[in-house]
Amino acid sequence: MPTVSGLVVAADRRTFDPIRGDTDSTIKIVTANQTAVFTTGVASWADAHSFRTVFDATDVAANYIREGKIRGALIPNLQDLTQRVRDGYSKHLLSIPRKFWPQDGELFQLGIVQYDETDGSLRLFLCLYEYKQEYQGESPFFEWTVKGFRYNGDLKFGMPLAFGNTSVFTELMRGKDARFDVCRRDPKIAPYMNLRKQLSLAEVSNDQAVACCRQLIKISSDKLSLVDHSDHHISPTCDVAFVGSTGFKWLYRDRE
Repeated sequence: MPTVSGLVVAADRRTFDPIRGDTDSTIKIVTANQTAVFTTGVASWADAHSFRTVFDATDVAANYIREGKIRGALIPNLQDLTQRVRDGYSKHLLSIPRKFWPQDGELFQLGIVQYDETDGSLRLFLCLYEYKQEYQGESPFFEWTVKGFRYNGDLKFGMPLAFGNTSVFTELMRGKDARFDVCRRDPKIAPYMNLRKQLSLAEVSNDQAVACCRQLIKISSDKLSLVDHSDHHISPTCDVAFVGSTGFKWLYRDRE
């Protein structure tokens, strides 16, 4: 969510895997060189016995940035970064039984929030990863599609952007389901969800953005079953960070 001083980034903690089902212990926002990296969807995997995380696309991207591969604007490095993540994900899938492989389709989204000191601009990039299982004889391989999006124009107003499972968010913004009317009037989110009267960045503080993001995540968790029946659930617990000219800092963290 854009504010007067930068961008507030929030993420819930829920992930799903075929062994444990839902777990609410994943920190989805990682900092790397004052850049925020976040993911949604099936971006991490745990060992079937120890439940220790053995692959996390967020960490792969963050490590790439920490290695100094990205200097200044991110765009020239996106192809190399996405290839690093694809290769790591494929290597992990080939190391586990096929029965645990996810179904073909969208797997996860990888987001990067960067303050570019070269021109003093804030940038938000989102990469959508889709894959398909293929076979050459008995040998499996994966066909990847990565779609990249840049959100510069959408950062001019104090209005939240949502990624991942946005079913509830979309209903709150554009829907007419009366079961959500009380939520739409919630004072923590209502001023920032009005498409007819978008607030300027000067009207939105970091504290207001934190309250708005936390409440949106809570409402999404509470009301998701009304509009969505997939395995992509949302936890009420979340973490909130800030990226701006002063760098990266945590603004709110739920209890571990």
